[in-house]
Amino acid sequence: MTARSPLRAVLLLGAFGAALWLVVPAAARTAPLYWDAAAVYGPGAKWLPPLYYLWVAAWMRAVGARPVLGPALSLLAAALALLGTCQFGSRLGRPRAGAMAAVLLLASPLFASMSTQLLPELTMTALATLCLVTYADERIYLCALSGVLLVLCKETGLAIPLGIAGAECLRAWRVRRLSPGRVAFFVGGAAIVALGAFFAWQRAREGWIVLPYHQGLFAERALTAGHAVEVASSIGWLDGRWLAAGLALVCAMRSVATGTGPWREPRTARVMLAAGLGAAAFIGFFAKMFWLRRYALPAHPGVCVVIALVLDEAGGRWLGGRAGALAPAAVVAAAAALGLRELHAGTEVASGEATFRWLDVVATRKDAYRALDRWRGAGAPFVLTAWPMEDELREPWLGWTEQAVDARSIDGWQRRLSSHAPGTRAAPDAVVLQVGCCDEARLRASTRGLRRLAAPEVRGARAEVWVRDSGVIGRSESP
Repeated sequence: MTARSPLRAVLLLGAFGAALWLVVPAAARTAPLYWDAAAVYGPGAKWLPPLYYLWVAAWMRAVGARPVLGPALSLLAAALALLGTCQFGSRLGRPRAGAMAAVLLLASPLFASMSTQLLPELTMTALATLCLVTYADERIYLCALSGVLLVLCKETGLAIPLGIAGAECLRAWRVRRLSPGRVAFFVGGAAIVALGAFFAWQRAREGWIVLPYHQGLFAERALTAGHAVEVASSIGWLDGRWLAAGLALVCAMRSVATGTGPWREPRTARVMLAAGLGAAAFIGFFAKMFWLRRYALPAHPGVCVVIALVLDEAGGRWLGGRAGALAPAAVVAAAAALGLRELHAGTEVASGEATFRWLDVVATRKDAYRALDRWRGAGAPFVLTAWPMEDELREPWLGWTEQAVDARSIDGWQRRLSSHAPGTRAAPDAVVLQVGCCDEARLRASTRGLRRLAAPEVRGARAEVWVRDSGVIGRSESP
């Protein structure tokens, strides 16, 4: 299962693609793009490392940007990340360790959700596994190239090459030899040079090195132990992974006490350390920087491999035979089941970052705009909603209404009101809000003088539509 032959790699890639197809809800595979690069990062892509956006542009030019075809790029990256995780674990231990690591990654609601959205983290995760696999194989040139591609997708990809460089520096210090230091200099230095070249180009073109908005986000967030714990738990503890990680921690402590463990083999120890240092780099940076769970997704494969290696080695050493193989697999299966139970968990729109809650929110928004179509206010009604939902009518992604609608976020509208911007409407014709979601209180306060038209609900995600009676054409329907 090490996938060293091209045919076996293709077969495993197909198997992981089929597994993703089963895990990802059918509606997500055909849903419009949501909370993705098209709305969030697209307008500012010129201020970010360009590689991912060039890939997306080439992909959409080749296959089109319709639902299924556009997000298929992320599904492909997810399948490659699973294949890389499996290979990474198999390189360091038994083939079943690689399989268990891939299962842990696949069962993460965050990983599954992001596999349907056009955002750079899944491509970065696939490149991170390539970087770690080539490092385990001591193919240093390919490892360095993978690190360069990582940072040209997004600056935070630097964490993985730095983890490898850190492991090699510690190795050089321990053996008192310079050759590991040269590897560290090459892998880490290549990524740093590539990122530095991008920053220099940005400085020459825009006049600053780091986007001022990102500078503000970094300055605003305090560096605290709580933030570090939050990031660390998202990588190794949440979504059922706590079961496998907790038992792996117990097994690791016992192995240290008895002088055993997978790290007794020098190459395995070095590569496990590199994966851990890469994860630590993500934790350290995002303990200070603005944080969303997907930002550290490239660290997940390495952590899953470490967990699987510890469980598999402990099972084989302490139980032996078939029991030694089945016990770790049962633990991973139970952890995966706990993770899959959380596929639709969450209460806020931002939970779409980590689960398929966004799919339920999208369904309620579609129903809300169908209700607005039935109401058919005269002209183009001014609809007040929450960011980023004012983007939901853009074509061809989220055109959910048959009539013209002027949708605005409450933040933008209130800013225009306070600045007395010309053409700003004094009151909305309709309000669309998400219960238990961002800006619900402020949007609900804006419903004074309106009546509730509909309250669509899907799997506990609930929206409300409030409208003004004046100017109604035809008969409205009450919920």
